[in-house]
Amino acid sequence: GIGQARQAGYLLEQVEADLPTQVMGDVIVLRAELSNLDNNPHKSRELSQQALQILPEDDVILRALMQHNLARLLFFYDGETTQAIDLLTESVTIYEQVGYYDLWAISMDLLVSVRYRHGSLLEAEALCRYSMAMCQHINRPDLSCTFYSQLGKVLYERNRLSEAEQIVRRGRQLSQTH
Repeated sequence: GIGQARQAGYLLEQVEADLPTQVMGDVIVLRAELSNLDNNPHKSRELSQQALQILPEDDVILRALMQHNLARLLFFYDGETTQAIDLLTESVTIYEQVGYYDLWAISMDLLVSVRYRHGSLLEAEALCRYSMAMCQHINRPDLSCTFYSQLGKVLYERNRLSEAEQIVRRGRQLSQTH
């Protein structure tokens, strides 16, 4: 639970200084995630920023994870969209390049949400359509359901009501079969 996450984070913090540099980034990533579990967004943001400074450039998966986490925190807690979009775009690109499609879909879904809430409806629509095509290309229709829902919301906002209804209906049918 939350108490265990807090205790684990504290223990990791105590041993962090004695760790070799190549392991320290991994420990900071773990501490950032534990801070999320402990419902401490400020600590998680600080640790995510620290991890991005320490992690080697070639540690792309952990960097993408921290970019996603930092973007989420900046957007939801600070209302910061520009930096969140940049971080999520990098995260999405990395996950797509290495084929981590579940994490790609999570980051892409957040990127669509940030674009939508920022009022960038054309960009949000383009991202949804790209994501739906990507899910079809990689044969992962289970990942595409969220993008049907997101696209329906965008189309509704753009007053394309009948198209929005069709998209949402297709997404619902898809979700029932996967």
